[in-house]
Amino acid sequence: MIYSLYILPGTIDLRRTGNVTKDLEEVVLSSQQDAFFERNMYENFGDIGMNIKKMVDEFQQVAKSNQTIQTIEDMAKFVGNYPEYRKMHGNVSKHVTMVTEMSRIVEENKLMLVSETEQELACSGGQVAAFEAVTNLLNNESVSDIDRLRLVMLYALRYEKESPVQLMQLFNKLASRSAKYKPGVTNGYLCYFLYF
Repeated sequence: MIYSLYILPGTIDLRRTGNVTKDLEEVVLSSQQDAFFERNMYENFGDIGMNIKKMVDEFQQVAKSNQTIQTIEDMAKFVGNYPEYRKMHGNVSKHVTMVTEMSRIVEENKLMLVSETEQELACSGGQVAAFEAVTNLLNNESVSDIDRLRLVMLYALRYEKESPVQLMQLFNKLASRSAKYKPGVTNGYLCYFLYF
């Protein structure tokens, strides 16, 4: 999902998120430079959210400990740890901003619903329910064209022989949503995926 924010490989554009600071408009994601990203780059969205919460909690503990400066030793300790504190603050800000933007994209494009339907198409056997679910998502204005195409292709791969009439209905509905998915072109995609 993070790929939808990429400008270049490894560079993320966060300008669309609204009021971000100048240093967070474009950020670099590198597993070699960012320990949090390295640990979480293959995690699912829910686990990333929980791990960011832990990171924020740890940062809050560090921030609280820096608020209790009462002696000269406390000041010296704070000044000594300040570069690490700034780095941690930047890292927390970066990841919270990215997960906020990803949450917006997930909600805006109904990706949880799309993902659930994809899993049902791949794992369940209910053709009637699958047809209804795909049809509903094809009618949903929030679902992107590429997600619609993927849903129809998954349906086609699963139910091509079982329900060719309903498959053609889905192809036609897809074509009515976008001219780039005319029935002949979509059938071509299907043949490519089935035979190559």
